[in-house]
Amino acid sequence: MKRVFNQHVNRQEYLVRYQFWSKIIKKYVTQKGVVVENVLDIGCSDGSFKDFLGKKLKLKNQIIGLEPDSMFTSQDAAIYCGLSSNIPFQDNNFDLVIMLSVFEHIPIRERLGSLSEVYRVLKPGSTLFIQMPNPKFPIEFHTRLPLIGYLPRKLQLKFVEKVKKSKLRAMRNFWSISIIEALTLAKTLKFKLLSQHKYNYPIQIVP
Repeated sequence: MKRVFNQHVNRQEYLVRYQFWSKIIKKYVTQKGVVVENVLDIGCSDGSFKDFLGKKLKLKNQIIGLEPDSMFTSQDAAIYCGLSSNIPFQDNNFDLVIMLSVFEHIPIRERLGSLSEVYRVLKPGSTLFIQMPNPKFPIEFHTRLPLIGYLPRKLQLKFVEKVKKSKLRAMRNFWSISIIEALTLAKTLKFKLLSQHKYNYPIQIVP
């Protein structure tokens, strides 16, 4: 099955990311002795990573994907079209929910509702794995523009609004968020922080 890759990120960069993320997730699952059977990948795009991770974890069940862009649901029957703010699955259904470079694409007013939905579909005691780009990295991860994360939040939002109709496609649905902001939201829903790490991507995919 032919996969569609983001025009702003080449195939090799994606493959390096997949290896990087899957290694971290597999290490966590192994060290914690986490039983993983049902996994949801939110914002899965074309499903390439969920398939990659499923093989690395040697899962019996196929990882389910949730993706707002309907063009990908026709490529893979395990990808459901939907938003994190309205997850189309029953309560207590997943052992692991993954959100990789997704949270910064959720509108600010929908972030708490999205986390609430994730909490609902997770089994008690199960795990949410979130990865977010560092908003203070000198080169902004999505646009490759310098120092965007250092602007005051109001100016960031104004800038995003200005470029929504521009050719900067990656900025049309992007709202910067820090790890502190994400943790604050998570704690209001009684998520328990199990681990927090700072990682650097391999040098070959640093913007």
